[in-house]
Amino acid sequence: MLSLSKTVVSRSITCLLNSTLSSLQTVIFVPHTIKKPTLLREKHFEFKFGVSIKIVGDIKGKLVMTGEPASFGYIGEKMFGKTIQSGMIPSFTGELANILAGRLSEYIKEDGIAINITYPTIIEKGTMISGYKQGLNVPVLFPDDIGFEIYLLIN
Repeated sequence: MLSLSKTVVSRSITCLLNSTLSSLQTVIFVPHTIKKPTLLREKHFEFKFGVSIKIVGDIKGKLVMTGEPASFGYIGEKMFGKTIQSGMIPSFTGELANILAGRLSEYIKEDGIAINITYPTIIEKGTMISGYKQGLNVPVLFPDDIGFEIYLLIN
């Protein structure tokens, strides 16, 4: 099995990060702050609620969005001007991640990288993600200490 060089992995994660940041600015038009991304030191993390989208093509990995359901409800309410019912929050969260990942796949083409995304997988009862070579955590904050986190993972 071939292993990726550190340079290739580093370029891949940088391109994913830049495309994700551009996507956040165009997809989520609610005022927000993107905190400084941090490199994941551990090779696993746990979360209770979120969505995972697999990335395939020139880069293989995952985009994972995690946070409290109420945070995603807040974002939906601000984006659409009406309350997102609790039963619809998982669906909204999946669609938000799907739009973000779709836009990311368009932006990353500008770097000469071709990727595709899979459908979103909603996680409601918690899970552990592991088995990636490199990962970044990108916190996204909104007013009133509301936010979510994006994990960009390279296999």
